[in-house]
Amino acid sequence: DEHVVQAVVTQWKPLVTFAKPGDTLRFTQMAGHDTETIEGMIPEGATPWKSKLGEEAFVATVDKEGMYIYKCNPHMTTGM
Repeated sequence: DEHVVQAVVTQWKPLVTFAKPGDTLRFTQMAGHDTETIEGMIPEGATPWKSKLGEEAFVATVDKEGMYIYKCNPHMTTGM
């Protein structure tokens, strides 16, 4: 399944997404934003991701079961 995550001002919408291994996350409204997994905050052996700043419709694939914590580097201090 594909799950859409939107960058809205300085928040991700939705804030929490329930995805299974093999599902994808498509990041939209990315002008001024990026997405990157946080080292040590994804399942062991999972593939990390990092988009370019402003990369519209970047797709990340969930490849292991567990929690993936990711950030927007320019807005990390606001909790994004």
